[in-house]
Amino acid sequence: MSQPVLLKVYAAFTPATGEDFQKLSDACSSAIAAEDDHGPLVLFSGDLLRISFEGIYFPLDDVVPVIEELAEKKATGKMDVLDLENWRMTRYQAKGDGRLEKRSAPLNSVLDYSGH
Repeated sequence: MSQPVLLKVYAAFTPATGEDFQKLSDACSSAIAAEDDHGPLVLFSGDLLRISFEGIYFPLDDVVPVIEELAEKKATGKMDVLDLENWRMTRYQAKGDGRLEKRSAPLNSVLDYSGH
C-alpha cells in the first residue's frame, strides 16, 4: 500500500545563482517523497530557481532560511506549501523589496478566492 501525499510544495524565484541552487538542493535533501515520486525536484535554469515536491515530509525549517536569503537579495517569487493533512496553504512571497512575507489560509478559502 502506498503512503498518501500529505504535502505539496511548489516554488519559483528569480534571479538566483548556482550557489543559491546548491543551498536549496542541500536544504531539500531530507524531504521524504511519496513512493511513486523521486523526491524534491529542485531545478535551476538561467536565473530561475524552482521546486516541485509531493510527499510526506518537507524540511521547511531548512528551506525557509534559504528563500529568506533570496528575498534579501531582492529576488521575486513565491513558495506555496499545501498541507493536505491539515487542509491549509501557506504562501511565502518575495516581492523584490528584500522581505519574505508569509500568509496562510484554509484550502477551502484559497479555492473560493481563486474561483475553483
